[in-house]
Amino acid sequence: MTTRLTALLLLFSTILPTAFGQKITIQFAATPTATPSVSKAILKFNKDFAYSFTFDDGTIDAFTCGMPVLKGGFVSQIGVAYPSLFTTDGCGNDVPFGAGIAWNSVNQLDVDVHEGNVADRLTWRQLDTLFDAGWDVLNHSYSHRSRSVSAMSASDYVFEILQNMAVVKQKTRLRLETPTFVVPAGDDNYPPFAFQNGAKVVFNQSGDVIGYSGLRLDADVDFSKVIHRQLLEESISSLNFLDSVAKRSVGGVHIWYNEFTHRIDDFGLTGFNFYVFKNHIQRIAATWGKQGSDRVWFAPLEEVSDYLRLRQTLKIAPILRGQQIDVTFDFSQIPMGLRRKTVTLLVNSATNFTRVDASAGIRVVSFRGSGDVKIINLDFSNIRLSASDLPKTALALYLSPNPTVGILTVEVPNATVENGQISVFDTAGRVVLQGKMVGQKAQLLTASLAHGAFVVVVREGQQIWRGKFIIN
Repeated sequence: MTTRLTALLLLFSTILPTAFGQKITIQFAATPTATPSVSKAILKFNKDFAYSFTFDDGTIDAFTCGMPVLKGGFVSQIGVAYPSLFTTDGCGNDVPFGAGIAWNSVNQLDVDVHEGNVADRLTWRQLDTLFDAGWDVLNHSYSHRSRSVSAMSASDYVFEILQNMAVVKQKTRLRLETPTFVVPAGDDNYPPFAFQNGAKVVFNQSGDVIGYSGLRLDADVDFSKVIHRQLLEESISSLNFLDSVAKRSVGGVHIWYNEFTHRIDDFGLTGFNFYVFKNHIQRIAATWGKQGSDRVWFAPLEEVSDYLRLRQTLKIAPILRGQQIDVTFDFSQIPMGLRRKTVTLLVNSATNFTRVDASAGIRVVSFRGSGDVKIINLDFSNIRLSASDLPKTALALYLSPNPTVGILTVEVPNATVENGQISVFDTAGRVVLQGKMVGQKAQLLTASLAHGAFVVVVREGQQIWRGKFIIN
């Protein structure tokens, strides 16, 4: 085991982002008369504004009503089939509308309501199907417990966050990670604990905010702060908010607007009316989707935040060489834990380009080399990352209890970490748990891990700390 762990300490660094010269080459039809510029699009596919929709609490209507309206399908309650709804990728290819599920694994009696035993709740297999369709699964706490129901201690908040992450990973087919946290019941005590225990992005649930105008993207988004969500019900004026967002998203202004609902009723007048929901979504498609102006990127919360986090940290260096531009990428600051690693590049040139070649690991999803706006959509999911930016030595962590059987306390000795990334690796070099450290200590729930030895790494900038622990 010692030999395997020694090898692991060398292996784990290969999945940490670094710069090592991957590039694309843009081939022009002729030598450009003026030097072209290459920049990162504020939003994916170079859309004017982004819209995200979330279904909270894992109710069945997300599957029976929400998915058919968005992706196309049959709504059995009324015997109607709906067509798929799309935006485009700016290159003539369809991109389906997608949403998210804010998921609790159990009810407040600690009963798993997703085993097919509760009629109005999604099953775990239905959750897998939604994920396969491009939806995101978001951590909404283990049992939806909040201080409005009963008093909660610090350990209660940590348990709710980490236990839900562990159970979702255990019960989903693809062992899903849930690094995006959605605050339950508007309990604003949750965010600090969420950030400290693995959440990369935190969204609140503040209810109706009349006049909410969305998140402006003119400057980089500070993902260490909570992002607002707007409750969407037919009883308030939020159905008109998106018109204002679209009108203001001009002249270089880009806005991200997101809404949620607790449920769509099953035609029993008990929630957000299905027909109002359907009309709202179809209006977005007809006005700003492929059928209309094609200005909206309709995507789940995590997909949008992943794009913005990568765009804000990815560095590009374009160099003109005759009839081609080499664009080299620096991945050294890209955060870990992104489900999607994509970027849209804008090429400003009067000369058309005809081909885009890429280094191994970079996938050219699509491009448009003519017209007023020339764009390239790239996917970096298969990039093999080097360890060249790691420091030569690493400092030791304090880990307790060790061996551990439940909650592991991770402590950075004699230092204060402002924004540390915690990663736990098994002996095969796989990331099996992640978290975040702010200050000197953080706690990780290890109940989902198998028996054996593990390496835990805390990284902040160019400094890393590491240690080993055992689960008996």
